[in-house]
Amino acid sequence: MKTSRNKAVMRAAAAILDAAAQRQVVEAVEQDFRNLSQALAGLAPQRLPHQFPVESLQSSFAEPFTFQAVERLAHFGMMPRLQEVCEVFLEMLEARRGKLVVEITSAKPLNDAQRQTLLEKLGKRLQQEIIPQWSVDESLLGGFTYRTENVLGDYSAKGMLERMKQQLLA
Repeated sequence: MKTSRNKAVMRAAAAILDAAAQRQVVEAVEQDFRNLSQALAGLAPQRLPHQFPVESLQSSFAEPFTFQAVERLAHFGMMPRLQEVCEVFLEMLEARRGKLVVEITSAKPLNDAQRQTLLEKLGKRLQQEIIPQWSVDESLLGGFTYRTENVLGDYSAKGMLERMKQQLLA
């Protein structure tokens, strides 16, 4: 999840989700976009070129509507942002289902029990079921941070030290 998204990406993802819901193919499009997003993640940091041959993707989709949606994105020159559209589509879908996508960054890798405990506590705090996106950033020194579209929580040693420094300088 990115904190600031391109407006065209947001509009495109919302339009695809609405159209998929109208056609009652949301689950199939969801699976197609999950698969596509994973495949495109392997290309990072490269993006698809504007002139990408969309036809080469047609056999990759179980749902014909997904291909039609990708064709429309190509028509509007959005192929370089295809992975971002997939990600936003999936985030919007989870939000509609009452789930919240949360980026959780810890200072060290967490084991399953630690992850479960953290998810339970964050779920209670945010009052929603959480879909976590885990990462590690050793510069946090200890603890973790979390980020949703609207909320940033910093429970890291680095953040605590920064706040102490600001208080001492004030």
